[in-house]
Amino acid sequence: MIVGHSAGAASGSWMAPHFVEAGVDIRGLVYVDGNDSPNHLISKSWPAVESLPIRAVMSPPSPCNRDGQLTDFLEAQRPGSVTVIPGAGHGDIEMHGATMYRRVCKDTSDVAEWLAVQSAVLDSVGQLLGQC
Repeated sequence: MIVGHSAGAASGSWMAPHFVEAGVDIRGLVYVDGNDSPNHLISKSWPAVESLPIRAVMSPPSPCNRDGQLTDFLEAQRPGSVTVIPGAGHGDIEMHGATMYRRVCKDTSDVAEWLAVQSAVLDSVGQLLGQC
């Protein structure tokens, strides 16, 4: 299982095919308010990862998730794989690390959204592990 937050989604997408090629059992990818890298690692890796189970837990469009571009991409490529948490912010997976995200990403979320994001991520991991 590879779980990637923000640009970690792009890194995870790039690493997954290399791990599979090396014989590692990758059971799926979970993107946490992910976004593609400037050099488009998700798009370039898509042919190699599209057969893997993928889930995304996203906040509504914001500058820090590139205005929801990954949500749009996944909904076009893999309908139903995205859960958008209303009111969530980019840094909610980090909870108390959210101060920076409030300033940079304009996050306005609170404890309820933080917990909803964390719960949705854990549910996504559990769903993917249950598929194998």
